[in-house]
Amino acid sequence: MHRVFHPQFELSQVPGTPLFQNLTLGFEVLDEHECLIARCVDGLTLLENLDKTAKSKPGWYRIVSDDSRLLQLVESQADAADSIADVLKLIVSLFSTHLEEGPGGMVRIADRTGNPIAIAAPLPGERTSL
Repeated sequence: MHRVFHPQFELSQVPGTPLFQNLTLGFEVLDEHECLIARCVDGLTLLENLDKTAKSKPGWYRIVSDDSRLLQLVESQADAADSIADVLKLIVSLFSTHLEEGPGGMVRIADRTGNPIAIAAPLPGERTSL
């Protein structure tokens, strides 16, 4: 079993950006021949009975972008086993920029002109308390 990224999208509350593309964490289970047995992922459309007061669990995050091409780049280059602090470091080097730390443990990458590339943010507690 190992961690993987699972691409999803969710409605955005940012004006002018109707959707955010996401990479959420999931797990793949492989047999002894490396054949996929199961994939366990979260569905962001599941909303009922979630405890919105639950705190985020350490180590659980999602990566968000408003450009699916950039998120595909992140998915192909980053390692889902990495921590939130490390997961975007290779992408930073590809764009010759730096990682910006934000509130609540969030990390952000922007290009040299300030345009956003991706944000890694702790997964909301209601997503990790199931």
